[in-house]
Amino acid sequence: MGFDHWYGSVGYIFYPQNSRLNQHGVNVMYNGDRTATSLELIQDKVLVNYNFTFKNTSKIDIKYTHEDINLLFPFGFTEGYDPLPVGLYQFDYGELQYQGDGRRLLQLQTGFSFGQFYNGYRTGISVSAKYRVQPWGNFSLNFIENNLVFPKNYGKGRLFLISPKAEINFSKNLFWTTFMQYNTQRDNFNINSRLQWRYLPMSDLFLVYSDNYLVDNFGPRNRAFVIKLNYWLNL
Repeated sequence: MGFDHWYGSVGYIFYPQNSRLNQHGVNVMYNGDRTATSLELIQDKVLVNYNFTFKNTSKIDIKYTHEDINLLFPFGFTEGYDPLPVGLYQFDYGELQYQGDGRRLLQLQTGFSFGQFYNGYRTGISVSAKYRVQPWGNFSLNFIENNLVFPKNYGKGRLFLISPKAEINFSKNLFWTTFMQYNTQRDNFNINSRLQWRYLPMSDLFLVYSDNYLVDNFGPRNRAFVIKLNYWLNL
């Protein structure tokens, strides 16, 4: 069974004169998936976003989203409670996001979301900090918290995600990127570390180490070491 993906967006931007704003405008986006044969709904999403971009490159986004999701299999977001049953779920939620001045060495981002979530409700916050050590490094730390409240049989919970990331350039041809992530929904800690050597233009050697741990006993779920070689052939 195949799927059809539908996407479309339209927007309008204003460019004010003699203002702290560089631009502001509205954008409406549609994103949907349906089965290829019967056009049965899998997922529909309509997003309305009004954004403000200031002359110092900082941004504010105000978003409203409506989603229709046809849940094909029972799924639970909280452990120890009944999973959500199969069926069509329609819900609405709003978001407010702020992104700081991207020209600074330290850039901060924050967001707040609230509204319906399947047959329950969700409130969430996100905080992100990025720091540049010119010219050789980029470091970031992301934190996301979601508070979920469902009808009695489906439970409630607080879900956290913490993800630090480091990017270090040893030279123009040697780069190291390490990403770590901890989430409480699955009590999982993940490490992904990649060393990239650009030995020729558009040609790279990658050494990648990946590890997933269970937080309770630090037992590995899966572990991998990958070597990948790319060579650019110009015919």
